[in-house]
Amino acid sequence: MAIAWLVMGRARRTDHASSIDGVRAAGLRKGTGGTQAGGAAALPSPAVSANGAQGMEVCGIGHVDVDPGDPAAVGNYLQDLTKDAFIRWQAAMTASGDDAARAVGLYAQLRHDGAGYDAATLGALIQLAADSRDPVAYGIAYQACAKVATPAPDPLCGLISAAGWAKIDSDNAVPWILMAGQQQKAGNAEAVTTAMARAAQATRISSGGESLHAVAAPLLPRDIPPLESMQLSVTMVGYEAAWGLPYLQDVQRLCIEATDVDDRRRAACARLAELLAAKGNTADMAVAGKLGPMAGWPADRFEAMTKLRYALNQAAAEAAVAVDYRSLDCDAVQKANAYFSKRAQLGESGLARDYLQHSGKTMDELALEYHNSRQRPD
Repeated sequence: MAIAWLVMGRARRTDHASSIDGVRAAGLRKGTGGTQAGGAAALPSPAVSANGAQGMEVCGIGHVDVDPGDPAAVGNYLQDLTKDAFIRWQAAMTASGDDAARAVGLYAQLRHDGAGYDAATLGALIQLAADSRDPVAYGIAYQACAKVATPAPDPLCGLISAAGWAKIDSDNAVPWILMAGQQQKAGNAEAVTTAMARAAQATRISSGGESLHAVAAPLLPRDIPPLESMQLSVTMVGYEAAWGLPYLQDVQRLCIEATDVDDRRRAACARLAELLAAKGNTADMAVAGKLGPMAGWPADRFEAMTKLRYALNQAAAEAAVAVDYRSLDCDAVQKANAYFSKRAQLGESGLARDYLQHSGKTMDELALEYHNSRQRPD
């Protein structure tokens, strides 16, 4: 589901984690100068100081000579502002007695380093996962090796594998699906079928990325200003949105595109359709709909799930609070922090379902609003 943050322009909402492109990896929706679907108001005009120079008023700081019409400049300003707070937050996570929190802290440091990641930090994360029985820590290390340590994987990444993840998290379909995808590339059809069968027996779907903010939020430094707390949450949720483990692509390739699907794999794909529909986010639900024919779904079952998926996407957009880098007044910052606090408790999918239940709108109304928003050109 898309995170409704406003910066500039407008981007079409999509299913969660399906659009990974720079700042849009964080699910940015952009302003158009009028009220948008989801109730987001038009963006304000850039602030101008008394001497005619552009600038903006920032919560807890006052006037700052940063062009509010340049989101990159504002982002750089906020990154510099939160540098010390980020270091303290990351240190609190890595000093935690909880392996998941330590893993999130190490992963945050890797992402913060950008392309020039620190091999020692990656090694510490890999070793933590290899020694731990915590599935979140293992999934984070797997992601780090798959996505951060590229194009040349660190040799220590050999300690981390989809098989190792599945061993400690056997009730999670994701590592089994990843194993099946790897076995297909290796040309091992029997191993593919076995791994898919194990995936179909799972009762959960977790890539690990959805846990980052929930694990990290309780360890935010309590004495930092609200603006810095907001920006750190923006950063962590951005890491979540850019997660993108390829398990859904593997499902489509193994169940829909493959030409060697036998009865056993077909049965596994049908059970996976049910799991993705019942326990997944809206991106999972979209793939479940493609697998529906294998599961023997009637047309009304597919239509009902599509309606729910559309309604949840719209609910996620309406439940979210716009983080508008053109206007960082204290009221906006307070609302953003309240949103992030609730999101840490419920998760993005949980927040959308909560909104769906309590918004006063029917599922039909939300689904129609989302459908209509998809018809508008960018």
